[in-house]
Amino acid sequence: MSTLYVIAICLLLVSQCNGRTVKKCGKNERYDDCGNAKDCETKCGEEEKVCRSRECTSPGACVCEQGFYRDPAGDCVTDEECDEWNNMEIITMPKQ
Repeated sequence: MSTLYVIAICLLLVSQCNGRTVKKCGKNERYDDCGNAKDCETKCGEEEKVCRSRECTSPGACVCEQGFYRDPAGDCVTDEECDEWNNMEIITMPKQ
């Protein structure tokens, strides 16, 4: 009888494992099973994108939460923080 219990517990454990690993995402990010293969994620300086397709053609990935934008450093930031990147002046020094 105890063998039957062990088998039942093993089957229960196996049925709960779906093989997916959910990646821990950064600040203002969420894990999306479809990833970002369709390039639906809005980046700083771009107009808001509307993505209607949920076709999963790539592995899952961390994407920005709604209302956040991917900045050039790869972080998900607010619109105001994007403005800081867009207004940033890059100064280069002449070669010596």
